[in-house]
Amino acid sequence: MLLKLSDVMRNAGLNPKEVKLARHPMSDKDAKFCYENGFFELYLKTQGKKRFENCRYILNFVGTQGTLGRYESACFHASQQTSDFYEPIVSCSIGLA
Repeated sequence: MLLKLSDVMRNAGLNPKEVKLARHPMSDKDAKFCYENGFFELYLKTQGKKRFENCRYILNFVGTQGTLGRYESACFHASQQTSDFYEPIVSCSIGLA
């Protein structure tokens, strides 16, 4: 049976209609530097808010090869009026390691 990402999201308690995906390619020197040096969460906070309008959660993937990516984290999309744009969801493991 083929497992779909939307099924994994539902199993983790997320509504797929409220989720946006973000792939951060390691060809981007800033993303790569932050990822390799433990600053990836800070890097995520620099992402443009407008791109993630109309969603409640963001699933972050690290680009591995071409358009492929490895799941890295899930973040709650806080109100666009706050400074805490990305709030990591520590307890949300969607099982894509």
